[in-house]
Amino acid sequence: MANKSDSAGKLHQFFTCIYLNEKFPDAILDSPLNDNNKLKEHSELFLENEILSIKKIGKLSAELICDHVNNDIVEINDIGVNSGATGNTITDDIKVKSIDNSFNAYSLKCAKNLRQILSKNMGAKSLLEKYFNAKNEQLSFNNKFDGYYIDFLNSILNTNETNISILKKKIDNNAINVGLTKARFADKIYSHANESRTNFLRLLRDELGSTIKQLNKSQILNACNLILDSGKNHIIAEYNYNKEKASLDVIPWQESQNYIINKRGNDSITISISRYTIGFRFKFESGITSSIKLVGDYKKDK
Repeated sequence: MANKSDSAGKLHQFFTCIYLNEKFPDAILDSPLNDNNKLKEHSELFLENEILSIKKIGKLSAELICDHVNNDIVEINDIGVNSGATGNTITDDIKVKSIDNSFNAYSLKCAKNLRQILSKNMGAKSLLEKYFNAKNEQLSFNNKFDGYYIDFLNSILNTNETNISILKKKIDNNAINVGLTKARFADKIYSHANESRTNFLRLLRDELGSTIKQLNKSQILNACNLILDSGKNHIIAEYNYNKEKASLDVIPWQESQNYIINKRGNDSITISISRYTIGFRFKFESGITSSIKLVGDYKKDK
C-alpha cells in the first residue's frame, strides 16, 4: 500500500515531468506514473486541494529546471522509483537530456512543512556499514540490537523466548485470537507496549550515539555528505495550498573537522556540522511486530 509521504514525492516528480513536457512537447517523457492505475494509486491518498498544490510545486519545479538547464530539453526521465535501489549514492529523481547531449539530474523533496527535511530511509541494521563505512561496529551494534529487540518482544506477552521470529509469530497469533488483524500500539490490550517501545528506542538511540562517537572524522563526514546529498541539485518544495514554494539548492560538500553529536528526543541522534544538523531517527514502521526503520533527516541551521 502506498505511503502518503512517498506518494507526495512521486506525484511531485511526475507533475514536474508533465510541466517540463508541456514546455518541450517534442521531448521524450518516461515516467512510471504514465500508467493511470499507478497514478491513481498515489493520487487517491490526497484531497483535491492537496493535489492542486502538488501540481503547483510541480510547475514551479519545472520552471527551476528550465532556468537551470537554459537549453532545449529532448528527454525527460522520472527515475525516482529507482532512487536508492542500487546504492545510497543514487538519489536522483529526475534526469533530463538537453539538445546538446548534456545531462542534468535533480533530487526532489516535498512536504507541507520543510523545517526538517526527510532525506533517506535507511536500514536500522545497516546504517553504520553503508553510511559510516564501519563494518565491524555494525556487527557489534546488530548484536546489541537483537538483544534489545528480544527483550522488547518478550515484554508484550510476558514470555521468555530467544528467537525473534517465534516471538513475532506468538504476538501476531495472540492479536488474531482476540479479534484483531494485527498487534497495534494503540490497542488497549497492548497499552503496556508503548512504555516498552519507548525504552527500546531509547536503548537504540544511546547505542548508536556511543558507537558514532568512537568513529573517525572521515567516517562521520562520509555519512553526513550522504544524508545531505552534498554537491547535487536539490529542489525543495512545500505544498501548502495557496502558499506553494520551491527552490533549487546545491548543498556544498562538507569538509569541516568540527562536529557535535547529540541526542534528540527519545529516539534520535544528531550530528551538527557547519550550517546543518543531521538526524538519525529510529521508528517502528507501523504495528508492534513491524520492522524497525531508521530515517535520515537534516535541517539548515539559522
